[in-house]
Amino acid sequence: VMTPCEIIKDDGTDKPCAQIDADESIYNALKVLESSGTHGIVVSRSSDGEVGVICLRDLLCKVLC
Repeated sequence: VMTPCEIIKDDGTDKPCAQIDADESIYNALKVLESSGTHGIVVSRSSDGEVGVICLRDLLCKVLC
């Protein structure tokens, strides 16, 4: 089940979500995840649209596995 969300803006939002480009580093993804206060990040490519969603567990597995 997908939950509607709004991209985080300076004035805030009730249903925050964050988005990064698929080419971003794991380090940058961790920074975005931490600063956004969300549980997952929408991953996208400019040419293909949404690729998927990544969460903290996924990022830690990439670093530690």
